[in-house]
Amino acid sequence: MCYKYILLCIILLASCFGTSAESFTADGLVYEITGDGTCMLTSAGDVSGTFTVPAAVTYDNTVYTVTAVGQRAFADCRSLEALLIPGSVTEVGRETARGCTSLKIVELGDGLSQLGDEAFTGCTALEKVVLSDLLTEVPRRCFFGDAALQEVYLGKGTAAVGTQAFDGCAALVSVVCMAAEPPSTGAYAFDPAVLKAAVLTVPGGCRAAYAAKPVWGDFRSIVENNYGTATVPFHLYLPSGRVTSRATGCQSRKPLSVRTGVCNPTPRSWIR
Repeated sequence: MCYKYILLCIILLASCFGTSAESFTADGLVYEITGDGTCMLTSAGDVSGTFTVPAAVTYDNTVYTVTAVGQRAFADCRSLEALLIPGSVTEVGRETARGCTSLKIVELGDGLSQLGDEAFTGCTALEKVVLSDLLTEVPRRCFFGDAALQEVYLGKGTAAVGTQAFDGCAALVSVVCMAAEPPSTGAYAFDPAVLKAAVLTVPGGCRAAYAAKPVWGDFRSIVENNYGTATVPFHLYLPSGRVTSRATGCQSRKPLSVRTGVCNPTPRSWIR
């Protein structure tokens, strides 16, 4: 009986304190092992310029797939200008890039299904945002105060836009929401100025449903996209640098790479 009591105490203590996850460093970045062959980027230090989150890293002769970016991993990296997150990442944590005041470009991979509160709050230089079809909620204050933000693309799976998600984003001129059902909205999901000035683009045949929904119906301009695809931001990488451009009807929003030596691409170079 005494033995069973001691064993029970040990189990309870273990459950209270838990076991600390193993962390490791690779190429100056700190990761935490989250499962069998998976890890989370927990700290990137004070990175600058364009930074690409690795899709996989090797530690102790084991390859780990990077499936998450942790809380405040890039917070206050004030010289970070572009953050590229691969499709392997399904979760981006709370305040991940909060206060990155030079951040202009964010590439969120097509695998993203969970985004933390205030993930990009205070990114005052951010201009465009494209969210995955797998993401169901734009969380509370996710892009709060991003004063330069002009274009937002919400994927087909969007079911909710949280409180103040885009409040303080008064420069927004284009909001594309490809969800067939108008998402629910929290208080001040959009800045009041946006409802007057921005164009809301919705799937074909859905204008009436959006017009009848609180907040969405307050957009003065609601248009339908009758082509099945939408005009979304994309980024073209050239050997000499980075060019931001646009594409219409692209099914994939992944970056394009052009090898050294390619000159004068024609206007139809990337038509499928």
